[in-house]
Amino acid sequence: MSNSFESSGSLKHFRNDELVLDTAGDLGDDPDQRVILNNGFYVENASFFDDLQAGRRPGGGLDTARQSVAVA
Repeated sequence: MSNSFESSGSLKHFRNDELVLDTAGDLGDDPDQRVILNNGFYVENASFFDDLQAGRRPGGGLDTARQSVAVA
């Protein structure tokens, strides 16, 4: 969730018990933008509009939505 401790994510890479990379996600300072990016809405919307602009049928639909609900 957008205000949780690990909300922007991080990556720590260890090699032979030594920390060689420590990086954290940066979603910016705008709380509205952080929620959109952090919860995946931006990528989903971008994919949808990219498909429309390219003349493709957007991925997903009722079949995939039903499967998600069943899994949940």
